[in-house]
Amino acid sequence: MEQSVRSAVEELKKTLGSQSRLVVVGVGSELRNDDIAGVLVARKLEKIIEESKLDRLRAVVGSSAPESVTGEIIKFKPTHVLIVDTAEIGSEPGQIGIIEASEIQGVSFSTHMLPLSVTVSYLKASIPGLEVFVLGIQPKNIEFGFVVSKEVTSAVEDVVMLVSGFFTGSKV
Repeated sequence: MEQSVRSAVEELKKTLGSQSRLVVVGVGSELRNDDIAGVLVARKLEKIIEESKLDRLRAVVGSSAPESVTGEIIKFKPTHVLIVDTAEIGSEPGQIGIIEASEIQGVSFSTHMLPLSVTVSYLKASIPGLEVFVLGIQPKNIEFGFVVSKEVTSAVEDVVMLVSGFFTGSKV
């Protein structure tokens, strides 16, 4: 497992308490190779949540319009939101980083209908005390296509394992 994945998720875990309610929002385009990474994380987590009956964790697929799932997020009343998306973070493909919500203005997210900052601002205004983080996965290729690189596939698996492990108590 890549150290950057582990350290980024460990950073997130520091803010999550035993009573935290987390929504993971998978963002990206299914038509642009690695850009589907966030969507894949959310889909995989949805299956784990259903199988394990996790009531403090929710995953939603926001695709290229995460603003379209804000109602579902608000209804769940989370304490934390983790937006997972590919992002140009200046690293090797498959590397990840936690980006503070206040810093997302300077990071390149190219396939969204609205800037993520608008969605984040709306969620924070709607849910008092909400903490929002963006987990950016460095893509290898976001040109039109349907092939996910092995680096990004590995990062997706690692993120799913670490996030679900926090809520299931699995050691990772």
